[in-house]
Amino acid sequence: MTISEPDIGLLLTTPPPQICDKEARAIARDTFGLDGDLRRLSSERDANFLLRTEKGEGYVLKFTNEMEPEEQTDFQTKALLHLERTASGLTIPRVIPTLSGAYWLPLANGSRVRMLSYVEGDLSSMMVKSPQLAQAVAVAGAQLVNALAGFEHPGADHYLIWDIKNAASLRPMLELIDDDGQRAQVEQVIDLFDDKVAPQLASLPWQVIHGDMNPQNLVTGCGPDIKIGVLDFGDMVRSPRICELAIAAGYQLDFTDIHQSLGDFLATWHRISPLTQQEVELAASLIATRFATIITVASWRAKRYPENKSYITRNLALASDGIRHLAGLDTRGLFRSLPELQKEI
Repeated sequence: MTISEPDIGLLLTTPPPQICDKEARAIARDTFGLDGDLRRLSSERDANFLLRTEKGEGYVLKFTNEMEPEEQTDFQTKALLHLERTASGLTIPRVIPTLSGAYWLPLANGSRVRMLSYVEGDLSSMMVKSPQLAQAVAVAGAQLVNALAGFEHPGADHYLIWDIKNAASLRPMLELIDDDGQRAQVEQVIDLFDDKVAPQLASLPWQVIHGDMNPQNLVTGCGPDIKIGVLDFGDMVRSPRICELAIAAGYQLDFTDIHQSLGDFLATWHRISPLTQQEVELAASLIATRFATIITVASWRAKRYPENKSYITRNLALASDGIRHLAGLDTRGLFRSLPELQKEI
């Protein structure tokens, strides 16, 4: 089969930097003054290591993909510094400067090395879905949206295939979805996006968003109350802010009672970061579009990288189930069924 090469971006088609453990440890020691045990972490496009010092302190040593523009490295770094100043209560990585006070060091191979604090906790993907977990994710997402609302950067408007607003660019990849029924469902969602959603995007509130609040990027701490920490700011982008909710909600919804589950998520988010009626009515379509993106990009990547198929397709079952339940959902009816939300907007 000839694999279509869509406009997916060089970051997803260029292998991560080749850094051995010995070299990574030497760079951590000489550049950041930190030493300890190293463990390689999985990553889609970068080379990441968990460094644990003798005192038990954790850090993430990050080597950027050689195709990542310096503007993007600066964008991610400045966003974390902004959040550190404006939202100290959020559980997120903190930027660790080099011994000279810089925020990263350029390397001869075209990569840049950065150091972040390690957010302790268990991945939320290890937890069973529950209303309590969904509520905690909604709280964290809404707080993060509020904290990023005033942040601007020249690198925020870059192209990202995962960005929901770019759903139309998925069309050249649809032929790679093997299941005929699934392909037809994805095409229907993209058609709906083009016809009904895309014309409304410009009139929505826009801002910088995290862009990937999936369970692999969320951690939970110990204690009776669930508190969510947010990792991996590599997919940040300026987009309609409701896309942040759409991404976060998709992984948490109870598909057996989709109206109630989505309504509860929207209401929790709205109490912290108020939504417009237009955002509420587009939420289900945008969640379905996110699922369409997961299915399409995963199908493309699985054929391009068959040796890594199990990792690439890990979210396909969720996306396939979700898109069936959300495609064509009457969100106007949902809005009318939430009088407490309607009164507050």
